[in-house]
Formats: sequence, structure tokens, C-alpha cells
Amino acid sequence: MERSNRVAFYLAFVFLAGNKWLHVRVLLFIFLIAIIGGVVAAVLGPFVLPLFIFVVLVLYFSANYYYAQEVPHVTSYEQMREVARTTTFSELLFVHLAEGFALSVAAVLFWLLNAVVLWGLLYSAFGAGPDALLLDPITSTYAAGAYWLLAVYFFVTSIFLYGAMGAYGSALMAGGGFWPTFKGALRFLSPRFWRATFNIRYFKLVVGWELVQLAIVVVGRTLKFALFVLLSAMVVPKGAQVGGDAAMVVSLTMAFAITEIIANIANILVSYLLSYYSSGVAVFAYELLEE
Repeated sequence: MERSNRVAFYLAFVFLAGNKWLHVRVLLFIFLIAIIGGVVAAVLGPFVLPLFIFVVLVLYFSANYYYAQEVPHVTSYEQMREVARTTTFSELLFVHLAEGFALSVAAVLFWLLNAVVLWGLLYSAFGAGPDALLLDPITSTYAAGAYWLLAVYFFVTSIFLYGAMGAYGSALMAGGGFWPTFKGALRFLSPRFWRATFNIRYFKLVVGWELVQLAIVVVGRTLKFALFVLLSAMVVPKGAQVGGDAAMVVSLTMAFAITEIIANIANILVSYLLSYYSSGVAVFAYELLEE
């Protein structure tokens, strides 16, 4: 099949649509873990919450690893639909836990590296961390410089992701097991690997994927803001009429809380779809690098 973002997206869509009940159960299971994590964190303290987040991450990557193993072998959307129909809940979530764990560790290390780079850039330039970004960029040269530095940081991150997508594909196709998967995820550290990424087909595929991610973030933020404005317009005037300023503040808080709940649920659903799409792109990227 053509190695393109369009094909990767539609393969993911077919995999989800081909067995809707399977993915409903997966999402309900993930929601259950999140709820249990919230309850345990409320009782024992927030320090246990990262553990539950990591468990969810392992399950996400385990499911995506299973899906990625099927992508190179399908030659039509019908075959992917058949794969979806015959996949069981336990196969999708639990067969590749070792690989999911390896990919989760690599993802956490990537996130930590990003955080360290951001703090390092800000401290080296201004002697302060992300607090610099809270100042008024119009009246503060200090903050304006921080915003420019943040732009540079995101540019560097996009280049980093450019190589990381191929490394993710290498991890998915490494042959299974914790160590092969983990070493595949760290392949982007090799200069030889980076040289292989400088070809036009890989560039078009991965940069297209990055633009899709950016577009989804922009659309998602816009819809979230529009939902908040709509809810505020519905509840705030009524609150002001009933109880004055205090009731208006309560109504505004409720609108914000409802917006956050809806946005978080939508984020989980969209992220679940995009995770399969991204895995398909990663497999295609790996194949292009190996040609």
C-alpha cells in the first residue's frame, strides 16, 4: 500500500471502525484505571498518580505495538477490517506488555529530555525557568526574549520528532521483547540513522504527520475555547440575575469545569485514534529508511 499519511489515517480508522465494541471496552478499561488512580491519589496523595498514568501509557503502547505488527502485512483496507474483527481484548492490550513497557520508558525519557532542554534554554538565557513566560511579553523585554527562545525550543523539538518518528518505527519493527524495542527507540542517537532520514519521501511523510498534529491541536484549542464561551453565555447571565456577582462567579467556574471535563474526554478519544495513525506513520517511516 502507498506509504502516506492518508493511508495511515484510513488504516487506523478502519481498524477502529471494524470492531467498535473492542475499542469501547479498551477505552472503558482505561477510564476505569484513570478513575481508580484519581481515587487512590485522593486517599494516599498525588505522588501515586504518575504510576497510574504510566500504566495507561503502557497499555496504549501495547495496543499500538499489536496494531503496528499487522500494518506491513495488510494489502487492502478489507484485510485490516478482518484484522480488527478477529482481534480480542486480551490480544490488543496484554500480548505485548513488555514492548509497551519499553516504549513507555522511552517516551518518559523523551519527555524528561524535553523538560531539561526547556529549563536549560531559559536558565542559560535569563537565569530563570518557565516563570519568565508568565510576564507581559509587550512590556517586558525579558519575557519577549523568553518567547523567542520558546519558539526556538519548539523548532528544535520538531526536528527531534522528525528523527524520533523513524526511531519509533524501528522500535515497533525491532522483533519484540523489552531490550530490542528499547534499543530501537533510541536509534535516533545514531548519526548514521539521521543521515538516512534525509530523503524526500521520509521528509514528506513525517513533516506531513507533524502538520496534522499541529492542525489538530489548533482546532482542538479553538473548539475548547468556543465551548467555554458558549457555556459561559448560557449560564453566567442567569447566575448574575439570580444571585449577583457571587452567583456569576460560581456559574463561570461551573462553565470552566464542564469545559475541562468534556475537553479531557475528547482528548482521550482523539488521542486513542491518533495513536494508531501515528503508529502506522512510524511503520511507513521505518520502511522508507530501510529501502
